[in-house]
Amino acid sequence: MEILLSSIASLVDWLDWFFNFGGLIAKFQQLLGHLMSGIIVGYWTLKLSTAVFMWGVAKQILLDLQVTQYIDSLFTNFDSQIISMLLWFRIPDFIHLIVTAYVTRWAIAAMSSIVGFASFMS
Repeated sequence: MEILLSSIASLVDWLDWFFNFGGLIAKFQQLLGHLMSGIIVGYWTLKLSTAVFMWGVAKQILLDLQVTQYIDSLFTNFDSQIISMLLWFRIPDFIHLIVTAYVTRWAIAAMSSIVGFASFMS
């Protein structure tokens, strides 16, 4: 009986030495932690760079369509009092903001489906 207990104790000692030799488990956990943090940082960096690219595409679309010049040309035919009232309420800026937001949303939705980030807008 004593031999059995000593062999079990030596087995437990050997397992303790094997799994804690130089912090093998701790090193493995640390390696997995660095690996997962690298994957998460890389994922969000890719999403951020994709968003910057998508905003550049939307901005170029707005420049190519000359949205700002078109909105400004719409208000040149009005009376000066109406124009001053519209400018006081910042109606041209409001229209420009709405059009810009719509084009940007469209470009981001189109690019996110191409790139594969279907959940980018959520």
